[in-house]
Amino acid sequence: DTIVAAFGLQRPLSSTVEALKGQSALFLGDSITTGEKDSANIYEGGGWAGRIGYFCEMDVQSGNQIEEEDNKFDYVIMQGLYDYAKEKVDVDTFADDLELLLQKASESYPEATLGYIVNYKIEKTVDLAPYAEKAIAICEEQDIPYLDLYHDESFTVELDDGLNPSSAGYDSTYMRIATWMASLNGEGASDDAVTTK
Repeated sequence: DTIVAAFGLQRPLSSTVEALKGQSALFLGDSITTGEKDSANIYEGGGWAGRIGYFCEMDVQSGNQIEEEDNKFDYVIMQGLYDYAKEKVDVDTFADDLELLLQKASESYPEATLGYIVNYKIEKTVDLAPYAEKAIAICEEQDIPYLDLYHDESFTVELDDGLNPSSAGYDSTYMRIATWMASLNGEGASDDAVTTK
């Protein structure tokens, strides 16, 4: 806590902490989810997951695929668009893969609250719009809660390489993810109660 205070890192709202404290979460996604460019080493797991686990006193895991182990989680939060766009994969193929991921997550973790993070806009010269729109349509069709960072003009994140958040980027934005997670079960503050610095 002394280190955190020294760097002036923002903490989640107390209502968010109380809503998430003691629970477990699995974060699934690409390099953004796993914190590939996160150099901070005080958060186990790194990225958004590590910070949410640290500040909200949650048990978190982060990875890029659903494990076959019989793990129980209170939350399974998924994310990812960039790799499909970068490789110019057909949007329909992306849709099929996303539907399969959501189905597998639902079957593997039937008691978990599922959620999907729609990627923020990036500096790379890749058009994410068709993938973002397709992800939103699928989530709405399957009644999966989603956090739409792509269309959120208030969401800005410092990037390390034009794609992945830097450690400072994760520091300034993890609260947005935590607040949304807390709101999924009708607890914590509403999404608009937190502004991203």
